[in-house]
Amino acid sequence: SDSTHTDPHNINFNILDRREKYRNYIVKLDRYIIEKINLSKIMLDHEKIKGTFYVFNDLLLITKREQKNKILVKSIIPVELCFVWDVNNNKRKKNVISIVRSDCSSQIEIYCDSSDQKNQLLILLNE
Repeated sequence: SDSTHTDPHNINFNILDRREKYRNYIVKLDRYIIEKINLSKIMLDHEKIKGTFYVFNDLLLITKREQKNKILVKSIIPVELCFVWDVNNNKRKKNVISIVRSDCSSQIEIYCDSSDQKNQLLILLNE
């Protein structure tokens, strides 16, 4: 995980041209990273991706590596618009956290690698 002192200006978001508008939205003077987690499975609505989940002080960001040194922004959620649920383990889902936006019906499921990772992420997201 990254230091809480990491500055988003120093993150190499070499975002694909069609998503370049996100660079100015992501990089702000008062924004800093709290956590960065590489995940093997993230469900964005009905799309399954392998990606990186960033927790900033004021937003959640999900990216997917598109090509070498190219990152595609898949989802940006301001923290004030997100509801976080602990999904009970069952045959199909284990160590899953559900994030829903309050301003639309978009749902994200984060598949954590372990129950420890899930619990740490739940604590972080509910602070």
